[in-house]
Amino acid sequence: MARSYKIDINVDMGESFGHWNLGSPGLDEEILAHVTSCNVACGFHAGDPHVMRKTVKLAKKYGVRVGAHPGLPDLVGFGRRRMEVTPEELTDYVVYQTGALRAMAASEGIGNLQHVLIHGIACLMSWYEEKYAYAYVNAMLQLDSEKRLIMYGARGGPGPKYILDDIAKRAGLRTVAYAIADMDYNQDGSLVMLREHPPVDIEYRVSRALKMVKDGVLLDVKRNPIPYRPQSLLVHSDTPNVVELLEALEEEFSREGIEKVPVSEIV
Repeated sequence: MARSYKIDINVDMGESFGHWNLGSPGLDEEILAHVTSCNVACGFHAGDPHVMRKTVKLAKKYGVRVGAHPGLPDLVGFGRRRMEVTPEELTDYVVYQTGALRAMAASEGIGNLQHVLIHGIACLMSWYEEKYAYAYVNAMLQLDSEKRLIMYGARGGPGPKYILDDIAKRAGLRTVAYAIADMDYNQDGSLVMLREHPPVDIEYRVSRALKMVKDGVLLDVKRNPIPYRPQSLLVHSDTPNVVELLEALEEEFSREGIEKVPVSEIV
């Protein structure tokens, strides 16, 4: 019997705020038509209450599972600049922002958030620094003592430095290992970090994603293979050709018999 494959397609979403729009009008809806899960910005690095509600409504319309995307309080730097916060502050940032999105989702008839994915530099701090990993895990436990809420992206690649995944699993949390489809990885499995996302080579990104899902192999920035099979693929809504990438992924996965499902059906 041929092996069956399932993958979650996930996107950062709702990152406009006030009079500032990320991308063209209607971009969020175009994106949501092609994904299974989304991470909604909660107002600290991007987003605002009105955008949060609008994004939740669109996600519900397309049957996309909703998760919180809390970040550091840095609108100007889009949450991608390091800030020296205490572990207690990071815990409170995650709880506060996730609680706000949870209330907004409930007001639109969405009973539970699927997951939390901490944003940007706060994610890297949690991956690699023990004090912030414990702070993030503590926030998750405060948000859901029954541990149904998924920690998305506890591992963001094959590198040995992702300490968050081990700490989260020891705490009994449901965790998701993901790969970023529109970014590159260094030879040690860590991400090649960017302040802005350029357009990507669609053909290469699709072939690389297919290799991860079917063969359990991630190609690094030098196109050398690293063993890694993600449960979810993440794309960024500020990648200029993100819709074309999502359409191409959808077409190729359908051709290869790979089923797109929300990550809660995988972990």
